[in-house]
Amino acid sequence: MSLPPQSMAADNCESLFEGAPVAIWEKDFFEVHEYLRSLGMDKSELRAYLLARPEAVMECLRRVRVVSTNYKARSYYGTNTEEQLIAMLPHLADKSTEETFRDELLAFAGGRTSFDAEIEVRTLDGKHRLVRMSLSILPTPERPWSRVAVVFTDLSERHEVETSLRASEWQLLDYADTLQRTNEALKRVNSDLEQFAYAAAHDLREPLRTIALCSQLLKRMQSGKPPSPAGTAVEFILDSAERMEAMVSGLLAFAQSIEPPEGPRTLRTDARLALQEAINNLDLAVREARAEFEICDLPVVAVLHTQLSQVFQNLIGNAIKYRSPDRPLRIIISCEPDGDVLRFCVEDNGQGIRQEYQEKIFGIFKRLHGRQIQGNGIGLALCRRIVEHDGGRIWVESDGESGSRFIFTVRPGNSGAQLRS
Repeated sequence: MSLPPQSMAADNCESLFEGAPVAIWEKDFFEVHEYLRSLGMDKSELRAYLLARPEAVMECLRRVRVVSTNYKARSYYGTNTEEQLIAMLPHLADKSTEETFRDELLAFAGGRTSFDAEIEVRTLDGKHRLVRMSLSILPTPERPWSRVAVVFTDLSERHEVETSLRASEWQLLDYADTLQRTNEALKRVNSDLEQFAYAAAHDLREPLRTIALCSQLLKRMQSGKPPSPAGTAVEFILDSAERMEAMVSGLLAFAQSIEPPEGPRTLRTDARLALQEAINNLDLAVREARAEFEICDLPVVAVLHTQLSQVFQNLIGNAIKYRSPDRPLRIIISCEPDGDVLRFCVEDNGQGIRQEYQEKIFGIFKRLHGRQIQGNGIGLALCRRIVEHDGGRIWVESDGESGSRFIFTVRPGNSGAQLRS
């Protein structure tokens, strides 16, 4: 295998040097070597000398000769020619340049043949760039330090990214702290509101009972007498007291529906048993409506038994209240996996719910049929409160005519229980 001619190899090296993707310099430190040798000092003496005499460091810097630079080095500083760059270099030196150069001298004087440092350099247009500078002394026994290769690796982009990441990290930490404080404040407010709602509802019950009792007494006193405005007013008062009693009872149930968590809880509720309890509680209404049930296989879930039963009871109760007079009531309860949660569905063939009301019905005291159908407007709000407290969602799907599908998600039981086959 023949080797390329020496001239061709030299041309190739020159081409590689000029086109390298990093800034490369070749410098001659021979005069610096001779100057330091003339001082006749050991390493510790030289360190003390250079620290005490910055002018000696600058003298050494002036003795460095730039032999050649590649295109990347020239463009790095914003110059077109090597001569222009060499002429401008003395004007770019500052205190940090002096300190770094002093460290180079001490490293080389101590016998090292390489030196690395991260430095900030100033370009001709006044910009500052972060670089990793690597120096290597090439072997030249006749003229020590006469060939020193210097490579600059630009770290500015990396530094900008790191700075941006640090800023983002601090910003995220600040957001997290703000969110935590906001959540704590919201918890306090919610706790205060729940206590207020409970206290208000509890304290309202006694005067309501008094109004109801007095109204019943007045009604008995009017019994057997001809109809009169007073008798009609008593009927209105009694009816209003009964409705307010129902609302207060609902408000109390809503305020008491979620217990504050007391540390980690291990929850394993059999959904079949919770559903059966709900149906038993509605036994009279179920028999009056002649409701038919289709119950699919139900799993073990991570919800309190009483709360899940309450959700089922409210959804089935709604299906009974809003059944269609044109067809027998049929209610289907099913469940299927949906990612890492379980999706329950309570489906009926009743009147349905128009789209514009499908979100409103979950508000507290929201009713679509006024006083035509019994209820206090708390049931669906209570369902949402229970489901969302455990990290789930609840919503309704309906075409507004042929029934509704109430869907809610809950977590599986802590053991990772799956649907029974």
